[in-house]
This record gives sequence, C-alpha cells and structure tokens, in this order.
Amino acid sequence: MPQLARWCFPIKLSGSAMSRPARSPLLSRLAAACSGLSHRIAQEWVRPALQAVQPRAILRIEGLRADQKLVALTIDDAPTAETAGILHMLRDHDATATFFIHGDGIRSDSDKRLIRRMLEEGHEVGNHMPESVPSIQLKPYEFAAEFERNHRILLDNGVNPVRFRASHGFHNRPMAEFMRTRGVELGYRPGFYLGLNFPWDAFFEIPGWYARHNARAAVPGRIVVFHDNQDRRDSRGTVINQSRRTLAALPVFFAELEKQGFKARSLAQAEAACSAGMC
Repeated sequence: MPQLARWCFPIKLSGSAMSRPARSPLLSRLAAACSGLSHRIAQEWVRPALQAVQPRAILRIEGLRADQKLVALTIDDAPTAETAGILHMLRDHDATATFFIHGDGIRSDSDKRLIRRMLEEGHEVGNHMPESVPSIQLKPYEFAAEFERNHRILLDNGVNPVRFRASHGFHNRPMAEFMRTRGVELGYRPGFYLGLNFPWDAFFEIPGWYARHNARAAVPGRIVVFHDNQDRRDSRGTVINQSRRTLAALPVFFAELEKQGFKARSLAQAEAACSAGMC
C-alpha cells in the first residue's frame, strides 16, 4: 500500500516528487493504472460532489462521441515572459488552447503582441479577472466591477471574450447570478469553466507526473488546466514559477496524448465540434 500511494500520489512532504517515468515496466503499468483509478474516482465521486457545491461549473465539454478524441486545453494567468515559449510548443504539436487572461498582466507592447499572436494562431482568450485575487472573496459589487474592468481590457486588446474562469476557480451564488444576467448581456456563456484535474502544478514541482496523469485520464471533452504565471507564492512565501513547470510538462503531455490518438483543442473548438454535428 505505501508503494501504491507513492505512485498514485507521488508527493513528498519536502515538496519534491518523482517526475521521471518509471524504468520498470511493472511500475510503469502501475502508474498508468493509478491514473486510470484517479480518473474513475474523479468521474464517479469528485465530479458529482463538485457540481453539487459549484452547480454552474462546466467540468467537461459534453456530447463528443467516443471517436472524437479531443481534450479541451486551458492555460491560466498569462501573459508572462514564458508565454511565447508555450505558444511555440502549442504550434509544434498542432494544438490550440483557451488562455484565461489576467488583464493587469498586459503591460507592455510585447504583452499586447502576445495576445494578438494567440488570436492569430487560432487560440481563444477568456476572462480570468484582472489579477490573481480569489474571485469568491470579493463582495458582489467588487466582483462586478473587476469582471467588467477585465472585460474592457480584453476588448481594448482585440479580444471578444465569451468564456469566464473565476480567479482561483470557485464561484458563489452572487457570481452565478451576475453571469446569468450581466455576463450574458456582455456576450458570455453563463457557466464557469473549470476542470476535473486538481491543479497539482500550483503546489508541487512534478511536471512530468502531472502531465502524464492528465494525458492518461483523457476522454473526449475533458477540460485540462495548466498555468502560466511566475509570481505565485506558496504557504512559506516562496515564489513559484508555474510557467516553467508548464513548459516542462507540455512535451510529456502531448507525447502521451498522441499515443492515445488525442488532440488538444481550445474550449471554443471543442464546443464547435459538437455544434457542427460531429458529436
């Protein structure tokens, strides 16, 4: 049991963890089985529980057929100094993503060019609030003001956003009511786009394991979350560069996806596959 736990949840108290693939074929199969077990737990227990407390959460793009092997790739918090590298990697792997953007991070001409490049290369840009403050902690009038401020920033940069992910993920009833009314008036989908994968990359240096875990749990329409920020702090105040973790994780993620015949697409393209009659 300790060995099974170590492979299913490879995190030591020190914060370090195994990120290299197992050399033993037996242990490799065990690690793959753990990813499958984790996915089944997410589908059968975590998903219903999360939707019970987050009823407007969108955890998966529903309706894709079993042979429509698309996962919806999302990347939070850009732009940063590493965003160009992430875009290069997406292009090299014929992948698109939905970037949920903190508007206050768009400071320079270089940042603005990155946003334009996202759109030109077929990616989607969504609203992630102006900065990394938990949306659920804001008073309703503060949430409304900050949401619309970020909306205007995106409009000023050539983006017409239609999808929203709350900063730090979670939403409450006043936020849901805002999205149902004012959000829809602004052209947004009324739901909150989340995902079933726990964001281990926000807490631990395990890019390889995190990538394999997400890829091996792929099913059509699954929403996958990575991060592109460089100034998150852990509970001890240590700065975490999640952008570099994502750069390390994505090659592993794409390689594992390709083995299974899956492609990574933006939320918009995954949803379009259904609306075009492909599912």
